[in-house]
Amino acid sequence: MTGIYVNFSEDEAASESRDIEPLPSGKYLMVVDDVTLEVCGPASKNPGKNYYKVQFRVVEDRKGNIYVGRYCWANAMLFSPALFTITHIMKACGIEVTAGKMMIPEADFFIGKIMVVGGILVKEQEAKDGSGKTYPAKFEPKSYFAEATWNQVGSSTSGGQATAKSSSLLS
Repeated sequence: MTGIYVNFSEDEAASESRDIEPLPSGKYLMVVDDVTLEVCGPASKNPGKNYYKVQFRVVEDRKGNIYVGRYCWANAMLFSPALFTITHIMKACGIEVTAGKMMIPEADFFIGKIMVVGGILVKEQEAKDGSGKTYPAKFEPKSYFAEATWNQVGSSTSGGQATAKSSSLLS
């Protein structure tokens, strides 16, 4: 047999393939693993405008931690009037967001931050442009809350406003 020589780490050699389905709808305690600054392409609705591509990893779930280590991604637009996602992520990181001109932290600021991410399972869909392309099912993040709300998620006995907001979507 011929081929290319490589040096496998113990983790790589021991790894096994997983059949991964998207995360089910719900809330998960997640860490931000990666954030990259991207630019909307020429075919997009907002060509040339910036956004953060955010990668989250589950660190705890309410299903016996069977989803720990799983990933999801979100795009946070960095231009008005599409600042809702970055607003919610910043607030989940403890940053007060006020109306008017404000600086958004650089991408590296968010890496390692832990927050509660709520989302929905979006079923497989056909492209709306008539191309016949099919997009696979995916978990789509929709809400972001401070890490401190994790123990309050789904709790109806805590009277705080943050609890009411955090448990209002997909407890």
